[in-house]
Amino acid sequence: MQSQRREDLALAELWVLAVKLAIPKLQNCALGKISQRYKSTNRVPLDVLSYVYENTTDRSPLRAFWVDKCAWSLSPLEHGKVFSEKSAGRPRPSLVDYQGIESEEV
Repeated sequence: MQSQRREDLALAELWVLAVKLAIPKLQNCALGKISQRYKSTNRVPLDVLSYVYENTTDRSPLRAFWVDKCAWSLSPLEHGKVFSEKSAGRPRPSLVDYQGIESEEV
């Protein structure tokens, strides 16, 4: 499990690095691998979500990817952990981001 977390975080870090170095093909490759891992685990790694919010902009495709996964795959209890005021100092996804995903599907 710990190695999965490290790989999840490494892929997010790779995506952020690719943005900084302006290498869109590497961004696409990293996001493709992140998507594959998500499909195989159906898990939103909260530590990765925190990293993404700390290191990406509001319109980041990586941020949008994870917000979408939070909106459609977390249980009500998990939503509480993600959006809790007491999230142990971790950045929380913006409720505006979350509402945007829900309103697009209506």
